[in-house]
Amino acid sequence: MRNVEVSALCQEEGGVLGTIDRPLGTWIATSKKSGKASRLHVFLLHVTEELSDSEWAESDVRQRRWVDLEYALEVVHREEQHNALLTFKQSLV
Repeated sequence: MRNVEVSALCQEEGGVLGTIDRPLGTWIATSKKSGKASRLHVFLLHVTEELSDSEWAESDVRQRRWVDLEYALEVVHREEQHNALLTFKQSLV
């Protein structure tokens, strides 16, 4: 996936703009709906702008909430997402 595609996805899904940093890793994720497996590529994103609801097309179907890393580790239960957060935490040491 190219940086342009990743940036567009961040804007669409999270309503944020930013600079893409290094990759954290790749995991296999299984869709809850279809049961199909796909690769999940995770990158650090340095957020530079948070879009208002009027600028964010998916604000009516998504919620954005900023939390600290420890809280995220408590509430994120999908294995591949939790592993990405753990990898990020370990990279801070």
